[in-house]
Amino acid sequence: MGNNMDNLEGGKTMVRKSFFATGIVTLAVLCSGIANASSVTIPNAFTSGTKAVAAEVNANFSAVKGAVDDNDARVTTNAAGIATNAGDIATNQGNINTNTNNITTNQGNINTNTNNITALQSSSGCPATDSNGNALVQVGSLCVFKYEASVTNAAGSGGTQYGVSAADYPCAADGSDCGAAGAFPIYAHSVASVIPSSRITWYQAVQACANAGMRLPTTAEWLAAAAGTPDSGTGSDGSAGCNTDGGGKINTGAAVGCTSTAGVADMAGNVREMAAELDRAAAPNNTTTDATKMRLLGAPFDSTASSSATSIKALFIGDGPTVIGNVYGFRCVR
Repeated sequence: MGNNMDNLEGGKTMVRKSFFATGIVTLAVLCSGIANASSVTIPNAFTSGTKAVAAEVNANFSAVKGAVDDNDARVTTNAAGIATNAGDIATNQGNINTNTNNITTNQGNINTNTNNITALQSSSGCPATDSNGNALVQVGSLCVFKYEASVTNAAGSGGTQYGVSAADYPCAADGSDCGAAGAFPIYAHSVASVIPSSRITWYQAVQACANAGMRLPTTAEWLAAAAGTPDSGTGSDGSAGCNTDGGGKINTGAAVGCTSTAGVADMAGNVREMAAELDRAAAPNNTTTDATKMRLLGAPFDSTASSSATSIKALFIGDGPTVIGNVYGFRCVR
C-alpha cells in the first residue's frame, strides 16, 4: 500500500495534493467568516510536486475538525442564548403593553383630576357633578350636596340604597365598621329623583360623608346654603314650595321651587338634616341618657303650618348621636 502511494506520480499526485490543499483552505475560509469563531492553525502545508503523507493530511483534518467542533459548540450556546433572549423580549413586550395600558389609565385619571382641580379653582369653585356622580352646588367656598343624601353600599352609581323606609344600614350604629376600610362601608350620594335616606345615626352619617370625600356641614355652613329657601309648601308633593306639610318623604328635587338662592334643593321639608356639631344640652322630651345631642336643621315633611310658623329652618336640638328617626337625614359638604 505504501509503495503504491510512493509511486503515485504526475496528474494523480497533483490532483490529490490540490484536493487536500483546496479543501483545507476552503474550510479555513468558511470558519473565518463565523462571528466569534475559534481560530484554526493548519499544521502542514503542501506544495505542488510533493507527495502527501497520510499523517500530515490527518493532522490537518484534525485541526479543522477541532475548530469546527468548537464553533458548533459556540453556535449551540448562542442558539440557547438567542432563545432565552427571545423569551425575555416577549416577557418585556408584555410588560411594556401592561405599562402602556396603565399609563393610559393614569393619564385618564390625571385628566379627570385636572378637570376637577380646574373647576375648583375657577369662579364656580366646584364641579356641577363630581367623579362619583354627586350633584354639587357652590356656596361661598364650599361644595354642597345639591340634594339630600341617599346612602348606598357603592362609591359610584348603583348599589343597594338604605334608609328608604327602614333602618336597614348594614354597619353598626356607632359607625365603627361603616368606613371605607370597614366590613360594611356606606357611601353618601347627591342625586335627583330618589327618596332621601333617613333613620340613620349621626355616626353613620359622618362615615357615609367621609367615604364620599366630604363631611357634615356646620350649622353656619348649612344655614348659608339654606338662605333663600321658602318657608312653607302646599300639598304633599311640595308642588308649590317645600314638602313641609305632606305625609311622607318625596323624591329629591321633586318639590318645585324648594331651592335656596344658591340653588340647593330641599333645605326645608322632606327630612331634618344633621349638623356637624354635637351639643351637650338636654332637649325637650328627650328620652336618651346620652348627654351629647345632635343638631338638626330644617323642618321635616310632617311639619304643619302652625308648628313651622316661626321658621322652618330653625335649629333643633335633637336626640343622641345613636338615635334614629324617620325624619332624620343629612347632606354633605367639603
